[in-house]
Amino acid sequence: MNLTKLALIFLKLGFLSFGGGWAVVGILQKELISAGFLSPAEFTEMVSVAQMTPGPIALNLATYVGYKYFGFLGAFLNTFFFLLAPALTMILVYSLGKRIKLNSNKLSRALMGFTTVMVLVTLI
Repeated sequence: MNLTKLALIFLKLGFLSFGGGWAVVGILQKELISAGFLSPAEFTEMVSVAQMTPGPIALNLATYVGYKYFGFLGAFLNTFFFLLAPALTMILVYSLGKRIKLNSNKLSRALMGFTTVMVLVTLI
């Protein structure tokens, strides 16, 4: 078991996954089982536990798998790398909104509100 390999799996999933936590579960299953981190039975158990805890299931799986094998450091790194792509995307959208200097005041406020909410959701 390699912490770097596990963290890179979640980094890749953070960049490539769209559609919410349940949309990623199949990809997570394929990646984690083929990499040898989980058996199919363990994956099913982890999905059940992640579903019971509050928050997005994919994020809960990332945290849970990291904690199971590498303790707090694994949980932190998996969560961090899984959230890195959405955080970078929101920072990019925010900075582009600032550079474009939208003429419409309402549109500018809407974009600012959207990016603020998305950054907060990403950090939670």
